[in-house]
Amino acid sequence: MADPGINLDLLVDDGVTTTLDECILSDLVESMSDLESRLPRGSWSLALRLTDDERIAAIHDQFFADPTPTDVISFPSGDDLREREGHLGDIVVSMTTAASNAAIYGHSTDREVAFLFLHGVLHVIGYDDAIPEERDDMLRRQTAILEAFERQRSFSL
Repeated sequence: MADPGINLDLLVDDGVTTTLDECILSDLVESMSDLESRLPRGSWSLALRLTDDERIAAIHDQFFADPTPTDVISFPSGDDLREREGHLGDIVVSMTTAASNAAIYGHSTDREVAFLFLHGVLHVIGYDDAIPEERDDMLRRQTAILEAFERQRSFSL
């Protein structure tokens, strides 16, 4: 029997718009399993909330005592990733910041959201970016996963 995989629960805040299909994000995280050994096997859930700068700033302040907006915040669940089922965690992405980043980097907002989502997934499975070397490693992993997914699908987000 095949692994049931990761069930993504996408929440979009009122007033926030996105053109990114939830199925693409689900497929993206599923495609990680070939490239990322820390991703657990089995039946797992993961929540992604798309919000704006004002609401992510409030979350940032509440949990990290920093009232500024940020691009992505992740909350690992603490479930044992060696188990066969559980909840990976919750990821919050600011669509406002994603759109600004996309304009700076010259790609679509959908691609930026996918990139930030991957960053959050890496955090909830145990990666950290507190020091520059760790951050560089995470950025390389995000890029490699997203590019492999785009090659597999024969399209760019």
